[in-house]
Amino acid sequence: MKVLFLDCIAGISGDMFLASLLDCGLNRRQFFRYLDMLQCTGYKFDIIPVKRHSITGTGVEIRVDKKQPHRHWQNIEYLINQSSLPTTIKENSLRCFKNLAEAEAKVHDVPVNKIHFHEVGAVDSILDIVGAAIALHLLQPDKIYCSTLPLGGGFVQCEHGTMPVPAPATTELVKGMPVKMGPVDTELVTPTGAAIVKTYVNEFTTPQFVVDQVGYGFGSKELEIPNVLRVMLGRTGDKQLFLSEEIGVLECNIDDMNPEWFPYLQELLLQEGALDVYIQNVLMKKGRPGIMVKVICPPLLKENLMRILFRESTTLGIRYRTEKRQVAEREIVVVPTSYGDIRVKVGKTEEGKQNQFAPEYEDCKAAARQYNIPIKEIYKAAIREYEKRL
Repeated sequence: MKVLFLDCIAGISGDMFLASLLDCGLNRRQFFRYLDMLQCTGYKFDIIPVKRHSITGTGVEIRVDKKQPHRHWQNIEYLINQSSLPTTIKENSLRCFKNLAEAEAKVHDVPVNKIHFHEVGAVDSILDIVGAAIALHLLQPDKIYCSTLPLGGGFVQCEHGTMPVPAPATTELVKGMPVKMGPVDTELVTPTGAAIVKTYVNEFTTPQFVVDQVGYGFGSKELEIPNVLRVMLGRTGDKQLFLSEEIGVLECNIDDMNPEWFPYLQELLLQEGALDVYIQNVLMKKGRPGIMVKVICPPLLKENLMRILFRESTTLGIRYRTEKRQVAEREIVVVPTSYGDIRVKVGKTEEGKQNQFAPEYEDCKAAARQYNIPIKEIYKAAIREYEKRL
């Protein structure tokens, strides 16, 4: 299993995340080929070598060469959706931007559609967030881990005036994450960096894995500590076929809720990081038919998901427990077909054998709609191309 570990020595920002992945061996030609599909103009994207505190790494600098408009959430959504980027990159970019927009909307007490991203910051945010989705699409990690986030301290100047560190939007985004203040009085985790962590990180822990590549992404500030995000790309031990991990299980029984609300509840829970949500018919006390909602999740997301269950359903109580599970080694392989690139999930249940594989449904669905052909034909094409590799 391929894993990515974010070692947040001096926090995280959008440009530090991109720089660290570019320094970690990301194919730069492919990265820019995808970035050009966004059709966002009026900027120059520079990748620069950096050496500070005797550490050599990479920095990213985005320079705007013409005046940019104020962009609202709908403008950014349109820009991403009308691009020729693969569906997965679009969806992940929008998910990350939505996390950021919702946090800004909450702290400023305005609707999400009224949030706008100012001038140069709009371009920075767009390129950082879409660039992050592109980079992860190319690297294809199966699981992303993150260290505790150092938030910094002091105050920061922004469009809305002087703000305490962490900025209010950052504070909203890091709810449910392990954080600490310091070690310096400056902003270490930006709202964009926090949104990237919220969108992609699976677990906040230091994993046991074999390190294959290391990348250092530098921020623009000169600090008394190395202002760098270190990422490590690697794999779990080759001989460990099944991985053991802890998962949280949330359950509640409901007998008085409008059935039309359940799909919406399920969608919200999955968006917030639930691994799976399923619904069962049950017979409750006094012979009443009811619904049991069961949520499988990373233990760290328990509180956030419980809040959603209480807010969006009629339940008055939730059962919670921790269970262990064994997970087969897996990887994502991208295969080229005449209908575009399709991801194939490959699982190993016997040592040395790739004996279970299936095309990703979302990729096949998008291609079927684009080319107006049955989805089963996309599946067949993807399976055919993958079997050629074998």
